[in-house]
Amino acid sequence: MTKKESMNPDEAFRLHQEIINNEQMRRGLFLKNVVNLVNLFNTRGFAPILGNDPPPSWKAYLGQIEVYYTRAKVNKWRRIYLYFTDKNIPLIDIIDIPESRLAQIASSDVASDKLEELLDLARTSIGLDWKNTLLELKGLPSSYDCKHAYKLYRECKSCG
Repeated sequence: MTKKESMNPDEAFRLHQEIINNEQMRRGLFLKNVVNLVNLFNTRGFAPILGNDPPPSWKAYLGQIEVYYTRAKVNKWRRIYLYFTDKNIPLIDIIDIPESRLAQIASSDVASDKLEELLDLARTSIGLDWKNTLLELKGLPSSYDCKHAYKLYRECKSCG
């Protein structure tokens, strides 16, 4: 197929659906790994895997070619996991929310009665609306409320 040829819409939709299904499967498997990684971290279960020469470290475990996750990614997901399990929300229920938004929710102090609403907004909001939601959550003026002169793509230095 050359650049000028167009794909049959049915085939395009089938490929798109396959991508969505594959991504959901990948996220599901990753969440299982998060649970296992948190367990290995909390119990130092990685130590017997690495042995004692040199002394085992979490960094060394994550750096193994078979595992190979960055500490930053694992730490972010560990915080997300601990926050949402503490709120009795299974990770599988929020798998469709971008990880950056989950991390923002986990690092904020959200009242339990507002959490479901915030999760719904995290699922559906466009970028600017989500940013405004977080600003309002922190008690700061949103981009709609800010009266300072600035361009929309930049943050107002006065309002945050």
